[in-house]
Amino acid sequence: MRRDRMNFGRRENLDFADLGYWILALAVAALLGFALVSLHGCQNLGLQSPRGLGDSIAYGYSTLAAVRNTAATELKADVITVAEAQDVQKQADQVRAVLDAAKTAYTAGDVTTAQGKLAVATSALTALQTYLQNKMKGAGNG
Repeated sequence: MRRDRMNFGRRENLDFADLGYWILALAVAALLGFALVSLHGCQNLGLQSPRGLGDSIAYGYSTLAAVRNTAATELKADVITVAEAQDVQKQADQVRAVLDAAKTAYTAGDVTTAQGKLAVATSALTALQTYLQNKMKGAGNG
């Protein structure tokens, strides 16, 4: 629904659907930014960084949740298709399995395996985040 409003003597059309989209886009960008900071930039911003491998695995789970939520949000905003959202969720399921394996290895005292699994999960999460960010940027230009 379009409404006319006055803006410093100029008449402009205000599209409430566009406003909602930009609020959604800002929220998604903030969520992705938080997830990236959680995994990669805590110390640079003066935030507490993971104290060890266990904390790093926990950050991986948090980032995974953020990726899932971002995909759902982008689907609702018609930024990604149902098939793309399903693909992201399927890949997220695979990342969850790798994080679970890292957690199991860490709990068993196999630090080397846990670190390797965490590296794989982090790489996959970064790829998913980049994909979702690029989809949002593409939607903003269209």
